[in-house]
Amino acid sequence: MAALEMLFEEAKRLESERKFKEAERRYTEYIRYCAAEMDRGRKNSNDLSERLALAYNNRGLVRYLLVDFDAAIQDFTSALQLDDQLAVAYYNRGLVHYRLGQLEQALQDLGESHRLDPDFQSTNDALHDALHQRTTWVSASSSPTSP
Repeated sequence: MAALEMLFEEAKRLESERKFKEAERRYTEYIRYCAAEMDRGRKNSNDLSERLALAYNNRGLVRYLLVDFDAAIQDFTSALQLDDQLAVAYYNRGLVHYRLGQLEQALQDLGESHRLDPDFQSTNDALHDALHQRTTWVSASSSPTSP
């Protein structure tokens, strides 16, 4: 298990050094090994599940930074399937949806992140921006246009 934790820490280090492709590879290795451990029925499967959720979330963030939005959304979704209380994964997925102009999905995810962690300031800021954007879009679509 120590080797597994070292792999996770190495991925985080590479991410912090902005070596995103290398970090993505390490997170992928970690996810593969962790999933195999869970398949073997390890005693600490809840702990492994939480760590696997974090790894998916972190790899999703790296993929977002690499502008691979579809893969990022898939990773955040995988994280949430493992831990539906992971507010940061809802926040991250909401940001990707927002960036892609998928405002309703963004609002849903940001709202869930806020519900789970009302003190998470980044969520509060993003939710405020998304709500403002929706108001702007609604106002613009309601305005009369000239011929």
